[in-house]
Amino acid sequence: MNDLMTMVHLRDLIVLITRNIDIQDIDWPICILNCKKEINQMRKGEQIQILVKDIDVVNSLIALVEQLLDHTIEKHKENNHYRLVINKRQKDA
Repeated sequence: MNDLMTMVHLRDLIVLITRNIDIQDIDWPICILNCKKEINQMRKGEQIQILVKDIDVVNSLIALVEQLLDHTIEKHKENNHYRLVINKRQKDA
């Protein structure tokens, strides 16, 4: 019976896939276009972490993601760059 419970929990397990993208040394607008492509290809439950130096690029990516109802974005200031964490929701919003 314990094995049955384990199987049920494994079936309900949510797998989070994380990808890291470093665009600190990529010029605008190429960095925005590359990120937009990656964001559009995200699957439900997937996460992308993007490293960015330029605050204008950060703001552009935040504006882009905020238009998507099934994505969330967080901004974290680190030493000399920002880390954007973008998640695509598991279920419809």
